[in-house]
Amino acid sequence: MVEMQRLKKKHFKSIMNRNQILSLDSSNFEDENWKMAIKYFEDRFNRRYFDQLDILINHKDLKIKYNCGFLVTTIDCILIETIEQFYEGEDEIKLSNQSFFNFFSRNEKLNQLFENAKDAGIFLGIIRSGLVHQAMTKKSSLINVKKKDLVIEWIDVKNKKQGFEINRTNFHNCVIEEYKKYLEILNSGKEIELLNRFKRKLLYIVS
Repeated sequence: MVEMQRLKKKHFKSIMNRNQILSLDSSNFEDENWKMAIKYFEDRFNRRYFDQLDILINHKDLKIKYNCGFLVTTIDCILIETIEQFYEGEDEIKLSNQSFFNFFSRNEKLNQLFENAKDAGIFLGIIRSGLVHQAMTKKSSLINVKKKDLVIEWIDVKNKKQGFEINRTNFHNCVIEEYKKYLEILNSGKEIELLNRFKRKLLYIVS
């Protein structure tokens, strides 16, 4: 574990050092260090997560391709939390209904289902916590690719605590969309507060 942490910091320092991050000034977005910082963020997510998940989702071995849904959705839940940490500029954010609702609200496909933080909290408890802590979904929830046009829906809209049916690929694509949207906002250099929070989160990573 110590060796892995050492290698992680060594890899990051080969790109830019802590002093360069500290020097980032949101009023001077032309500084090349901003490009380096955003590129690091992009590489971090692509190489560690999105590239690897893409291999599983499109694998030639059908046993792998059609049995990776729980793994893909578990990682997606982790990525949702991490993206929210960057939005907030925090090392960790208190796991809450609101943090997931904030993420879902930004996506035009997901915000159709999650009307409020309470709805998001059902996802948090039944899907996220079930997968992360017990390697399973709870209640009557399903994760599959059977319904091609489905992203996520209630098993029973009149009894929401029964959980969800999720098309793992389409849900994953929504997470990718939000990741790319965040990148676009960063690269625009126009959202000053968001840049400051991004910088703060990076400092937590290299501390």
